[in-house]
Amino acid sequence: MAQQFAGRTMYLIAILIAFLSGNGQAASSDLIKKACTIDRGTVDLDICIATLGSYDQISTATTMQTIAVHIAQVGISNSTATRSYIEESLAKPQAASTKATLEDCKEAYDTVIPSFNSALGEIKKDKEYQTATYDLLLAATDYVGECEKSVVNNKMVDQVIQSGNKAVEVFALSAYQIASDLQKP
Repeated sequence: MAQQFAGRTMYLIAILIAFLSGNGQAASSDLIKKACTIDRGTVDLDICIATLGSYDQISTATTMQTIAVHIAQVGISNSTATRSYIEESLAKPQAASTKATLEDCKEAYDTVIPSFNSALGEIKKDKEYQTATYDLLLAATDYVGECEKSVVNNKMVDQVIQSGNKAVEVFALSAYQIASDLQKP
């Protein structure tokens, strides 16, 4: 009898775990869609959903605050990698216009990364969502926009930098959207 009860208990626990796992996936999918339904900017919904969904820590988030934290963390990581690439490129011989663009982009990422870091602290520790939205919006528009403007003006074709710029927009604007929703009563 005890063995039969234990078997049923394990079966019920397995069903409960499967149910909760399924709900977590639906919740994270809903959170990603909410993050990607951006009020500002020009981020494509499908690209945003695919991008955010490709990161385990983002796709498994179950609360708005957690997803905002994870998006900001991934944004920091991606921006840091792009900045490192720019620094490596600056160390190589370059045409004057390319060097100028790389310097503009390095300067832009030197402000993007602290903005993400600031927003992360404001979301994670301080719960200062309004201030976080300001930092994230600056990162996504003004700061990375300076790099993008230089890339366009100097007709530079560099897929790593262009992808990095688009990633900043996706991560900053989606975290911005969640932080905006978090500050609503």
